Amino acid sequence: MTIEQAPFSLRTQVFNVLKTLAVKAHQKKLDLIFNIHNGFPDQFVGDSFRLCQVINSLVKNAIKFTTEGSVVLECVCKNKTDDEVELQFCVSDTGIGIHSDKIGVLFDILHQSDSNGSTGLGLSIAERLVNLMGGNIWVNSTFGKGSQFFFTVRSKVGSMSVDMAIHKTMPYVGRRILYVNTVPDDDISTSVMQALAELKLHAIHATSVEEVAALTTDPNQLRPFDVIIVDSVRAIHKIKDITMLRFFPIVVLSMTTPYIRSAKSWVLSVTSAHQFSSMA
Repeated sequence: MTIEQAPFSLRTQVFNVLKTLAVKAHQKKLDLIFNIHNGFPDQFVGDSFRLCQVINSLVKNAIKFTTEGSVVLECVCKNKTDDEVELQFCVSDTGIGIHSDKIGVLFDILHQSDSNGSTGLGLSIAERLVNLMGGNIWVNSTFGKGSQFFFTVRSKVGSMSVDMAIHKTMPYVGRRILYVNTVPDDDISTSVMQALAELKLHAIHATSVEEVAALTTDPNQLRPFDVIIVDSVRAIHKIKDITMLRFFPIVVLSMTTPYIRSAKSWVLSVTSAHQFSSMA
């Protein structure tokens, strides 16, 4: 088995995996969450197909063995150098967990067992793939309270110019974006709107959830939005209370990091955000 070395967008690849699993999570009324840390790079060189195989297997099993609560995929950077980084992923759930006496042999079994809550199907293969990508995989679990599956991979850091980012968003030209900034900052809101315009997106700007609610009754705005961008988790909960917007894809962007203040970096952020438009 060989590992490919090709450029890829991490956010795009992860979104593509999660959107295929979102329906199952929704059917079980679970929150499926992708948490990526501030300043996390997006462009890498590695085997995105193998990486997505591992993510898909772990998230799918987490959903299977979770009856209520959430499944969360979290990504962090470890041991970053000028041209290489160790990526650490964690798939956590609030499911049935794993007996402590089963954890030691978890990666040796090849099939799942509903009785002990193991996620054995494909774990030995996942471990092999992770090892080939220069990483390790391990699990923490408390029976009856859920599990956390961690794995790391090593990857070279790639790059994408603004022109390349704009080219990638060409299929989305004209899409309707609702940008809601509840944290007053004229510099940020101006930068965001300028970046959206640069991407040739039709952006509507609102400064409060009340203003958003008013837009849903405006006959000139009845055409649905493709994606909603917000600056706080609190705003998400309020927007979800608006019936017309309850099932719209929402992207949360941090307003506390300098990363968001760069218009060029913003282009890259919105490029990734657009992947949610296909989930609507």
